[in-house]
Amino acid sequence: MIPHNVNLIYWDYYSTDKEHYLKQIESHSAIKDNIWFAGGLWSWTGFAPHNAYSIAATKAAFNACKEKNIKNVFVTMWGDNGAECSKFSLLPSLYYAAQIAGGTEDIETIKKGFYEKYGIAFDDFMLADLPGTANEQEDGVVNPEKYMLYNDCLLGMLDSTVREEDGGKYAECAAKLKGLEENQSYGYIFKTLRTLCEVLSVKFDIGVRTRKAYKNRDTAALRNIIADYKRLLELIDNFYNAFKEQWERENKPNGFEVQDIRIGGLVTRVRHCMNRLEAFADGRLSELSELEEPILDFTGAGERLNCKPIRCNNWGASASVDL
Repeated sequence: MIPHNVNLIYWDYYSTDKEHYLKQIESHSAIKDNIWFAGGLWSWTGFAPHNAYSIAATKAAFNACKEKNIKNVFVTMWGDNGAECSKFSLLPSLYYAAQIAGGTEDIETIKKGFYEKYGIAFDDFMLADLPGTANEQEDGVVNPEKYMLYNDCLLGMLDSTVREEDGGKYAECAAKLKGLEENQSYGYIFKTLRTLCEVLSVKFDIGVRTRKAYKNRDTAALRNIIADYKRLLELIDNFYNAFKEQWERENKPNGFEVQDIRIGGLVTRVRHCMNRLEAFADGRLSELSELEEPILDFTGAGERLNCKPIRCNNWGASASVDL
């Protein structure tokens, strides 16, 4: 019943299993001949790209398309819920997709061509993935660089996902990204991600540390944490300026009002939390009711999130997948 001049497009971003795509292509082809395929390069979960997952998914999908003789294939990038991620940060995925579509699958040849074209090593560019997800994870993608940026310092809805070493791992990420800022064409992307990692190196576990010091009535520890809040405000300002520069280079100004509201609200909230902690530490408040409430597990099931927190120490020097 589909008109002859209407094509059927099979969309799928969500698997790294070639057999999955083969089965779906067969199912769609049963509806109409000469279907198209649309894949996705993951730019829509937060500030960081997901090149490693995108590459793994693209390889599986494109090889299935070749096997099933699908001629019309394209990839997409979206900007859901803020469009924070630089589209240029997906260059490794875009280049990889173009190369395997053209018949080049040798990864060393692809890396060599990438460097010649863009003047930056493929594996170095893949470090843009670092703030978002562990690169060996091929069963999905997560976005701790976004949800923990906005996680409240006192109410801590996502504090149940935090592990002791997470903040320090973001400091390691920032150090890895800093050297890439010198690249004339794409350094601004790594500056945004580096300044974000510096924010998270302080903020990721600040709620957990705040609550622990408060419960122990450890005034000295609270005063040290208050100093972290002050430092956090400076780091958020650095990140905001870098992110604004990235946005103005790549986008129309339309849409950044969303970032102004979100990040501006974050700054106001951090400052308010800090002021309440100062009032308690100085004896002007006898308790902080926000910290008297227990933090419930985010899953409601007594288990950690399926979305795994950041694990920089598992990532090594590059963000590559087994190709």
